[in-house]
Order: sequence, then structure tokens, then C-alpha cells
Amino acid sequence: MGTTIKDIAEKAQVSIMTVSRVMNNSGYVAEATREKVMKAVQELNYQPNLLARSLINRKSSFVYVIVPDISNPFYADLTKGVESVAHQEGYHIILSSAYWNVAMECGHIEAARGRMAEGIILVLPKLPEKEILAYSRNIPLVVVDKHIVSPRIANIYIEQDHGAGLGVEHLIALGHRRIAFLSGTKNIYNSQARFRGYRTTLEKHDIPFDQKLVFPGDFSFVSGTAAFEHFLTLPQTRRPTALFAASDLMALGFMRSAYQHHFRVPDDISVVGFDDISLASITNPPLTTVRHPYIEMGRDAMKLLLNKLDPEKHLSTGDKLFNTFVERETTKPLTAG
Repeated sequence: MGTTIKDIAEKAQVSIMTVSRVMNNSGYVAEATREKVMKAVQELNYQPNLLARSLINRKSSFVYVIVPDISNPFYADLTKGVESVAHQEGYHIILSSAYWNVAMECGHIEAARGRMAEGIILVLPKLPEKEILAYSRNIPLVVVDKHIVSPRIANIYIEQDHGAGLGVEHLIALGHRRIAFLSGTKNIYNSQARFRGYRTTLEKHDIPFDQKLVFPGDFSFVSGTAAFEHFLTLPQTRRPTALFAASDLMALGFMRSAYQHHFRVPDDISVVGFDDISLASITNPPLTTVRHPYIEMGRDAMKLLLNKLDPEKHLSTGDKLFNTFVERETTKPLTAG
């Protein structure tokens, strides 16, 4: 059996109530007594029972972070941002995947409430806005990377039309005109925004839109490999000379399949991704991409949640965030012939 508060009290020669006051930082305790208690805690290697404490106080030190897919690297980056702020403020993270499933999102939210989590950071949820609003009335909640209309829902979001345009502008500047778009999951606002940026930029440069150059995808690596198989079905004279992918994972999947079919990137086709996940800079060749500032978004989301938990904190969420273009080695000027 582990060390208990009673053991701490006996070693420090104080009452159990005094130990409780020290552990919960509540009520007056003389500094000398506090030091005796903390010395006993260290010597006995006491590990507090956080669940028991939460049952007593109706509070915990946990924040749930619910993401669509824990295996996707950009959600790992976002979680790093959340943790960097949470740990400074004494909070711990519970990370859960909903796999783009509304029922699983609801299940995780209910679990967070049942375990008395302090709050929830909900990333790119499939839940309709009205249901998110209903949950937000019962537990502090911040939504990340989903376009939200209601001002009553705390939200960290970047309009991505402009970011997508940066990637397409780069390809056009290199002389490309037949530029394919590898789309994300249907009915996801981020995917729609990135498509809008792609199409608007083509129109800006008087480049006709061609529906046959829109390849279906779902933000995954596998859908990127499938997109290259689709690329091969096009007549050689109608194939795109460049591809703009709505996620880095899809871009990397496309590049992997291209390599397996003896196509060279960027010599045979230029590729631009979107996200700037950690893998983007270490693949061969390193991926040219549009950076989505997930770490900063995670930090701001946690600060926003802390402000909801304690309105007196007034933590700044920093400067307005933007997508930025990152040029590496997967694009090159289009050569004649």
C-alpha cells in the first residue's frame, strides 16, 4: 500500500488537516510547518491520489484534447503547443482520437465530464455547431481548426483560402498551368477553404479550372498514393505538371507512389503540400509546403481555455496567426517540351 496523508502527518508531527491544507494550498499554515510537511512528502515519496482529490474538490488538473486522428503528425504538433502552456499552469493532458466520428466525439466529451476534467480542447470536430454549443454550456470548451459562426463558442481558427493561394501562386510563378488539386475529406470546412484558395488563384491568373484535375482524398497518406494511381490513368498530354495537396500526408503519399513508378519529384512533377508537419522537412526531397501553425494554435487554445477557467488570468493569445509559405525542394520551373 502506498504512502498516505496519515503517514505524512505522523512523520511531520502535525495533524492530517494541516497536511491537507498544505497539499491543497488552502487555509493558513505557518511557513515552518509547511516546510516540515513538504520535507516529509519528499522523504516518503508521496504520490497524491488525483482522482480522490477531484472527488473531494469537484475539480481535477486534467484537460481533454480530442483530435480526429492521433496518428496524424500535425495533431501531435498541436498537442505539443497545448502541453507547453498546460504544464506551466499545473495541468495534465488526456489525448483522445475520435476518428472523424460524431458518436466517438460525444463519447469522449461525456467521459471528460464524467471524470471531472477542467475543460476540453476539441480539434476539427465533426459535431454540428449547435451540439458543440450545448456541450459548452456544461463544461469549458475551446474549438480548434473548425470554422465557427457562433460568438458564444471559444474558437481558434485561421481562414485557409489565402494560405492555399500561396502554394498555387508559387507553382504558377514557376510556369505551371496544369495544376492538380488533391482534396481533403468532403464536407470538412478546411478542405473546402483550401479548394477555394486553389480555384480562386487559378481564376486570378486566367487559368481555366478543370474538374478532371481535382483528385479525391481524405487527408491521409493512403489517399495520396491512390491519387497518383489516378494521375496515371490520365492521358499523358492531359496530365498535370504540378500538384497542390490539401495536406502534407497526402503529398507524401503521392510522392511515395510516384517514386515507386519511377517518376521523379520535382523533375517529372512538382508537388506542394499543406501543414508543414515535421516529416515534411526530412523527406527526400524535402517537401515544399504551406505552414499551418499548429503549435501556436495549440498554445493559444490552452490560453483561451485557461481564461475561461479563471477570467482573472487574462492570458494573451498572441498575434493573429497566418499560413506561411515554406519553399524546399519538391518544385521547379516548368521546362518547355
